[in-house]
Amino acid sequence: MVYTEVHLTREQQAELQEATKGDILPRVAVVSPSTAARFVASMFTLLNRNIRFFPPSDYSAAMTHLGFSRPEVQAVTRCYEQLMERVQAGSRFPQHRARQSG
Repeated sequence: MVYTEVHLTREQQAELQEATKGDILPRVAVVSPSTAARFVASMFTLLNRNIRFFPPSDYSAAMTHLGFSRPEVQAVTRCYEQLMERVQAGSRFPQHRARQSG
């Protein structure tokens, strides 16, 4: 799952490109309030049909797309809520990603 406020960073773009290589096409969910970010990222669907894009209002569908288990949904939801609190407070911070292991 990738969250981005304004645009995909070069690092996020590189990771999406990496995800499109090889025979295994992992599921990826990009959540962004930015229509432009979702548009740019949608080009990656040509290489991996498992990449989907969601506005924040459809965040739960992103987790469904990724096939998260109940404990994963709870953990990611806590992280997402903390992120949204920072965004709403106008906090500036570098874009980070949380990776699921296993």
